[in-house]
Amino acid sequence: MRRLFALLTLLLAAAVRAQDAPPDVPLPPPASTDTASTDTAFVSMITVLPGDPSYARFGHTALRVYDPAQGLDLMYNYGTFRFDATFLPKFVYGALDYELSVVDFPLALRHYATVEERGVIEQRLRLSRAQQNSLAAFLDWNARPENAAYRYLFLDDNCTTRARDAVERVLGQPIGGTTVGRDGHPTYRDLLHPYQTGAPLLLLGTNLGLGARVDESASPRHAQFLPDVLMRDLDAATVGGQTLVSRTDTLVNLPRPAETAFPWTYVLTFVVLIVAFVQTLRTRAAPVVTRFDRALFGATGVAGLLLAFLVFVSLHDVTRPNWNLAWALPTHLVYAFAAGRGYRWLRPYAFAAGIATALFVLATPVLPQAIPLDILPVVAALALRLFAHAGALPGPRSVAA
Repeated sequence: MRRLFALLTLLLAAAVRAQDAPPDVPLPPPASTDTASTDTAFVSMITVLPGDPSYARFGHTALRVYDPAQGLDLMYNYGTFRFDATFLPKFVYGALDYELSVVDFPLALRHYATVEERGVIEQRLRLSRAQQNSLAAFLDWNARPENAAYRYLFLDDNCTTRARDAVERVLGQPIGGTTVGRDGHPTYRDLLHPYQTGAPLLLLGTNLGLGARVDESASPRHAQFLPDVLMRDLDAATVGGQTLVSRTDTLVNLPRPAETAFPWTYVLTFVVLIVAFVQTLRTRAAPVVTRFDRALFGATGVAGLLLAFLVFVSLHDVTRPNWNLAWALPTHLVYAFAAGRGYRWLRPYAFAAGIATALFVLATPVLPQAIPLDILPVVAALALRLFAHAGALPGPRSVAA
């Protein structure tokens, strides 16, 4: 179930930002005035490296506030959400709020090391005492129940960008970005792809569900929605002629090996195309609607209903527009049950849908959205069976309708 929710997290990012914090948050008195505390207290950026589960594949970012004189060692985590009976409906609709939570840092570190088995890297920030106090005060204010919630946006407003923005607030300047692709700025889809190479189903699902928005170029700053991109940019950042990061420590050393996966999604979809081709050859003399046809069009119709909901109903902006709706028609679900029952509209529907599906395949190279190549065999199978049902292929006329 957690894997399903993680996949939905990627596909279903909410679309309304939380209320901005007030420009001035009252500062508490200094945590300590003694020299030892001034030398040892610090604020750091914590990067949790990607893990194996779907929900952990993109990593995580948090802030650590450490002051031994006050007995403080806290993690401020913008990636917290409430799991209750309303979680899934809000999640699907795109109205799920995340929260800033505060936890004991040693306990959080132990969880990442022993439960999730993920690497953890700490970047200690070169902040003045006043900046540390200001950042700690802001985080305390932001963690109050009335201020903690915000509407989660995977690409624009997430745990990583929130932590970055909090640091920039006390720096008084943005943290510069360094991510540039071979031909300029990479797209969001380009940035997401490497994290999913070992999970073909996750990759296929995100490529289908995410619309043309993620094929826009991501500026170096926009690329900072990914934790390890922000970590790299922090290393390169300077403030007042000095590096922003004064020290980097690997707190949990659990490197992830390079991932490879058998491309079984390609194999599966080519099997669908082969079956469609064989079915068409075998039934040319006496065309029929087969169980394979009903399963193919039924599954496509269900996928189309989900895509249509994401595009036309939900609040998510990363799912629209989505050109996959040109072939994944929700009406295919009705067609799956009606085909072969003699209704007059079936043959015209099959012919029109076949034309639209064939044009989609031909237009794939020029569409403003990257279409997953491993789905194209299924799309071709749909076009083939639609033309067969419409009697548009050479040979005996279809009796499907």
